[in-house]
Amino acid sequence: MKFGPLEYIAVGFDEVNFAGKIMPELNALREKGVIRLLDMVFVRKNAMGDVKILETNDLEETESEMFRPFLDNMLSMFTEEDVMEIAGSLENDTAAAVVLFEHIWATGLKKSVKEAGGFLIAQDRVSQQVIEELAKLPDEELE
Repeated sequence: MKFGPLEYIAVGFDEVNFAGKIMPELNALREKGVIRLLDMVFVRKNAMGDVKILETNDLEETESEMFRPFLDNMLSMFTEEDVMEIAGSLENDTAAAVVLFEHIWATGLKKSVKEAGGFLIAQDRVSQQVIEELAKLPDEELE
């Protein structure tokens, strides 16, 4: 199986319950063919610092219902070590959702570059700090 670029994000939450409020947007991106969700893990850290890792199949039926559109593509690629490293950065009494997704939108571009004899020289992400600094600039400076 060939993949487009893969990326993971870990999003922290002050509340330890997952209400699924980001799932409609993830589902919209999936339906538009922008991303494919490959893995999702939830981490809860209680007030004592104990960590609990939950995969989508560990959730109660009412919680897991919102993930049904994604379950066919889930590959369970995160290791316990991956998740525990993220859990180490959580404050007590918080939670995180860790999501691995494929950038499907880039698959056609990747194919076109390859067919043109091109190859990837470098790839990186602009840091959130730089994005926040850019957001502060007046619009006319960005034109």
